Amino acid sequence: MKKTFVCLLMMLSLAMLTQCTHVTFSSPLQKTTGDLPALVSPGEHSLKLEILDNRPVKDLYAGGLSHIDSGVFIAYSADPGSDTLAQYLEKTGIEASQLLGFKAGPGGGALKVTVNDFWIDLYRFSGFSPMNCIGYGTLTVDFSAGPGQPTRSSNLKMAYYENTTPAWSMEEVPREAMSRIYSQTIWETVGKTLRENGSPPVDPKAVERLVQMVDAETDDRIARELIFWLGLVGRDDPRAREKLLQIFRNTQEQRRRQGAVEALGMLGIQEARADIVDILSENRKIGYWSNNDAEEVFYLIKALAYLGEKDLQAFIPKQDFRARTKVQELVAFLNTGAIPEPHPKARPLLEEVKEELKRK
Repeated sequence: MKKTFVCLLMMLSLAMLTQCTHVTFSSPLQKTTGDLPALVSPGEHSLKLEILDNRPVKDLYAGGLSHIDSGVFIAYSADPGSDTLAQYLEKTGIEASQLLGFKAGPGGGALKVTVNDFWIDLYRFSGFSPMNCIGYGTLTVDFSAGPGQPTRSSNLKMAYYENTTPAWSMEEVPREAMSRIYSQTIWETVGKTLRENGSPPVDPKAVERLVQMVDAETDDRIARELIFWLGLVGRDDPRAREKLLQIFRNTQEQRRRQGAVEALGMLGIQEARADIVDILSENRKIGYWSNNDAEEVFYLIKALAYLGEKDLQAFIPKQDFRARTKVQELVAFLNTGAIPEPHPKARPLLEEVKEELKRK
């Protein structure tokens, strides 16, 4: 049952006395905002996409302490009557494949994505600060180019960071952050697989259109998605490379530059590596980047991982900064694929939520 803001306040007040409670919201995942140009001319290529959800608790999407070290656990469960996670990912994946020139259906390639585990960790510093959402996912991808063709399997580790400032009903968290994390996961999974396995070439005019759309877009959340897609399809395109470097080095808006450094990593643009290292080591000031922000450090280190860096631990800034442990957890996840354990105060409350969901 969905709780209102008033109910949340009541629960938080109770928590001040008991230091042990949880609040569960039931929220649907929603299609993220923004439209993309067709990146490949529609052709005769078809793709059968299958999504399997093997997460241990299928009705639970996200959770974390209401404040970073409190005794109140905020959880998000599946909304009854809405799409399941597998259905949401499949619809989003089909849309992504269509942008890349594939029509949905049998007779051509086959792509099966198994979500082995996925968790969105929530935390915030106060009742007025943004809700930070860090998504960690482990997926297995099985792809065949066509009937009778061999199946190639790979394992992926996906990590994304989004935040939003909840208002009255906390609806912004699933709509503006959780849904985007899951969308980006399937975009990258489908896009990366198809691009690495002989998908039709991307229309250079479509890439140019994407660059123009980034420049013209006034909504930073939509611009963030467009930049993400540049990271998926902009390989070997000098306009995409120059635009991403320009945003990374000069843009003040945080979502855009974080998206740009992530996209540079996805494209393997090594030219950005020295700048990233200098930012994290504070050897020189570049643009508006700050090592005092966990979200910024998160994406800088994630980009280094994409660029082939193995010793990620060495790049965590030496000075103390808020939510440093979240960056350390990211590094551990990228190294091992193990999704971080909940905060000790969150563990018993998370188990209570799981038991409630089992009884429904």
